[in-house]
Amino acid sequence: RFIPRQIANAHTVFNVGLALIFLPFTSLAASLVIRLLPDRPEADREWFYKARHLDADMISAPALALNLAKVEILRLGEKVKTMAVDSLEPFLDRNLDTLDHLHREEDKVDALDEQITDYLVEIGRQELSSEQAREVYMMLHVTKQFEHIADIIDKQIRPLAMKMVEQGAEFSDTGQTEVQSYHLKMIKQISRALEAFQEGSLELAKHMSDKQKRYVALEEDYRQSHFQRINQAISESVASSEIHLELMDCYRRISSYSNNVGRAIMSRDKFGAEDFPKD
Repeated sequence: RFIPRQIANAHTVFNVGLALIFLPFTSLAASLVIRLLPDRPEADREWFYKARHLDADMISAPALALNLAKVEILRLGEKVKTMAVDSLEPFLDRNLDTLDHLHREEDKVDALDEQITDYLVEIGRQELSSEQAREVYMMLHVTKQFEHIADIIDKQIRPLAMKMVEQGAEFSDTGQTEVQSYHLKMIKQISRALEAFQEGSLELAKHMSDKQKRYVALEEDYRQSHFQRINQAISESVASSEIHLELMDCYRRISSYSNNVGRAIMSRDKFGAEDFPKD
């Protein structure tokens, strides 16, 4: 548990002073770090799966370390968003190379998730203010939501795409339009999650929650539309029925995990005393 203790020495006083200076400007500081710290090349395989912005020497200054963690979480989220964008391509162009790429990217996400989590746990062992402790809990939760999305893409969507290619199945024109439309809405929800996290925006987090309710209802409407096409014996719909329904369900759950990022922002003041929001 990350429970702040009494300040006992000058070093702790210095860190708390830094916290008071930097905490009001967390979003601004994170934006500055993004601009000031160049991305390191990924060509060197030894560096391939390593976080770029986490500095162990900064852990003793939690206000600074939290900003570095935030930048790395945003980087993780952007990787996951790119995976989500690419996840539809194999269903449309039958390119299995995309599936291999998605699997490699999920390996990166797993590695970054582990490094970010370890870094945040180390921050949590420092002398923290109550607000910093809540920030640690919130960041741990956000990181895990992005990792869940990558897992869905790798463990569930990839096999679906491979199955579709192997079976030679195709979506009907209407079915493909529905999948593409829902995929776009799912991507927008991930984008909102990244923006809300970067800015700490309660307004955008609330907007995400409202959107999620509509997306759940829309997925059900599309499901009913799909069943109607099956009843009309549209051959493409019958052949791709299971794949279509499972893919739409995956995209709905990805949107839900994105919405959990917004819920974490809205519930940040409760972190540390209660469990994280459940799916």
